[in-house]
Amino acid sequence: MNSQRLKDWLHGYHELSGISKLSEAQVKMIKEHLELVNDDDSFISYLKGFLDSVGSNKLSQSQCDKIATKLDSEYDKVTPNLNDFMPKSGWNTNGNMDICNSGDTQKLC
Repeated sequence: MNSQRLKDWLHGYHELSGISKLSEAQVKMIKEHLELVNDDDSFISYLKGFLDSVGSNKLSQSQCDKIATKLDSEYDKVTPNLNDFMPKSGWNTNGNMDICNSGDTQKLC
């Protein structure tokens, strides 16, 4: 597993659940995934050091907040502007398909 995949995995979990507290089982799973990473970057090194320095295998709200803040800063650097990837026709500025009515049928504009 590369470092970006692990960050994507953690970031997805963070976005869906809000990472409040992490149980022993969740911390253990994160540590197991960290062992699979074959290319440390600054966030992975930070996370390994942070988890090693925590005296418990459970993480509190404030500890999770520190990880989440660091993780969010990684994504602030690389989040692309989705409009750069949108086709020039058939999509409106909200990212939804433009549908035109033509008689009894609908089609992309």
